[in-house]
Amino acid sequence: MKSTSLLSGSQAIARGAYEAGAQHVVGFPGAPVSDIIAAFDALPDTAAHWSPNEKVGLEVALGISQGGARTLAALQHIGMNIAADPLIASAYSGVNGGLVIAAIDDPGMLSSMNEQDTRHFARAAKLPMLAPSDPQETIEFMKLGFSMSEKYDVPVLLRMTTRLCNTRGLCMTGEAAVHAARNIGLKSPKTVADGLSRHEALEKQLAAIEVFSTQAFEINTIDVGSSDVGIITSAVPYLYAKEVLPTASFLKLGILHPLPHKLISYFATLVKRLYVVEELDPFLEEQIKAMGITVIGKDAFPRTGELTPDIVAKGLSTEGAVVTSALSVPVKLPSRQSNLCLSCAHRGLMNVFQAMNLNVVGDIGCFNPGELPPADPEEMDACFCIGASMSVAFGLSLASDAPSARRTVSVVSGSTFMHSGLPALANIVQNSGTATVCLLAAPSNGDSVVPASTVDYRMLCEGVGVRRIRTVHPDDEQSIEAALREELDAPGVSVIISAR
Repeated sequence: MKSTSLLSGSQAIARGAYEAGAQHVVGFPGAPVSDIIAAFDALPDTAAHWSPNEKVGLEVALGISQGGARTLAALQHIGMNIAADPLIASAYSGVNGGLVIAAIDDPGMLSSMNEQDTRHFARAAKLPMLAPSDPQETIEFMKLGFSMSEKYDVPVLLRMTTRLCNTRGLCMTGEAAVHAARNIGLKSPKTVADGLSRHEALEKQLAAIEVFSTQAFEINTIDVGSSDVGIITSAVPYLYAKEVLPTASFLKLGILHPLPHKLISYFATLVKRLYVVEELDPFLEEQIKAMGITVIGKDAFPRTGELTPDIVAKGLSTEGAVVTSALSVPVKLPSRQSNLCLSCAHRGLMNVFQAMNLNVVGDIGCFNPGELPPADPEEMDACFCIGASMSVAFGLSLASDAPSARRTVSVVSGSTFMHSGLPALANIVQNSGTATVCLLAAPSNGDSVVPASTVDYRMLCEGVGVRRIRTVHPDDEQSIEAALREELDAPGVSVIISAR
C-alpha cells in the first residue's frame, strides 16, 4: 500500500533498496554512509553488515550477490578509492543477485577531506551510473538500479552527494518487493582468455545500456522551452538551473554512464546556445565537446565547491542568459569552529601533545579538530588519508636525522587501525624502522559498530613484531606524558594504547 513520508536522501536510498527486495547493506562508518545503513537496518527483515574497510565491505556485497540475493553497498567518495580493486573486478565477474553501489560525493567538503568526483569511476570500471536529483527520484532510481544490475549482469553505481543525502522531500513509498534469492552462481574470469571474453561482453552490455538510456525518456528527460538557451545537467544542479532559468530547454540526465549520445546530439539541435551545468569536474562537458558539440561549461561555472542557485545564475548571466533572481537571502552567520567534544576520550592525549610541542601526524577520525585553532600550536600537524599516519611518520624518520624527527608521533584510532593501519605498522617493523604510535582504543568514531570494538590491540601489535607496548588511561595526562617521553627516546617501534 502506498503512503507518503518525509525522507532524507539517505533514507530514500535505504527505502529504495528495501522496496527493490534487497535484504542486505554493507558499509564502513562515516557520514552519510552511517545514516544510510542505520535507515536500512531499521526496516523489517533486513540486515546491516558493518565492515572494517570499504574493500572488505564491497567484497562481502559481491559475495551476497554471487549467492543470489540483492544487496546495497554504501561508500563515501574516498571509500571508493579503497574499494577500487573489487569494484573494477566486479564488472568482469558480473552479478547474480542485483548489486547497487551508492557512491556519495562531497562537493564543498562538508564531511570529508577532498572533492574528488566519483563519476570517473564509472568510466574506469565500465559500470553504469545513475544520478537522482531528489529523494523521490532516489527511491525510483534505486529500484531501477537493481533491475538494471540483473538485466545487464553488472553492478550499478548510484551517484549521490552529501547535499542530496541530507535533503528532505515528500516521497511516495510502497511495500518491499518479493525477490526470491537465486541459486548460488559463483562466476569470475579464471583465465586470461576468460577475462578477454568477459571484457568483450562487458563492452556489448555498455552499448546495450546506451541504447536503453537513449530511449528511457522517464530517466533522461527533455523539457522543451526556449530555443535560445538549452541546459544539459543532472542531479541537484538541475534543480538550481530550473529555479533561475525556468524558460530554458533542459536535458536532465539520470544516466551518467554510458551517456545517451544520440539524445544529446538531438537536444543540441533544438537550441542556439547550450550550457552544461555540473558540480566538480567537467565530466559531462568534456564528453559532449568530444562529440563535436559546442557547449559553455566550466568557463562559466566553478570546478570547486558546491553549486548554489546564485552561482548557477551568475554563470548563466555572464554568458548572456537572462535569469530569474535566486530566492536566497544573504545572511552573515557566525562561523562555528570544529572542536573536540567536551567529553572526548582523546582530549587528554591532545593536551599532552600540545604541552610537549610534538610533531604529530594524525589520521582520519573525529579527533581531526586537533589540527585546528584555538590550539596554538595545534595538537596535530598533518592529516593525509585514512591509515596514513604511521607510514608518513616512518617516512619522516627516514628523510631526516634531525632531533625534531625524533619528536614525531603518529596517531590512529581503533577503527582506522583496523581499516588500513595494521599493514603500515607491520611495514615499519619489517623494515627495522623507528616510530612512536599512539593508538586511540578508547571508543571513537565507528568503534562501536566495527570489529575495532572487540579487538585485542596488544595481541595484534605483538603479532606483527612490536615489542614495546604500553597502555595508558586517556584521562591520565601525567602518565601519558611520561610514556611519551620514554618511548620517544627508545629505539625501534613503540605503541602507546590509550584505553579505558
